Amino acid sequence: MESHGLKVGEEIKIIGETTGVYESVIDEVRLDRNPVAEVVKGDLCSIQTKQIVRRGDKLYKVVKTNS
Repeated sequence: MESHGLKVGEEIKIIGETTGVYESVIDEVRLDRNPVAEVVKGDLCSIQTKQIVRRGDKLYKVVKTNS
């Protein structure tokens, strides 16, 4: 994670030139191949996706504001 943490249950978007836009809710996040509830900035983690995503795609966490 480059800038923020990520928790199970959060909504994400993965965007890439070939991938397009993939939207999902995090069901599981793994750190060192072990499932964890959350990862923090600086962690190298993995998530399962239902669609092929590619190296270089960008992952964005969807944050809803009260506006």
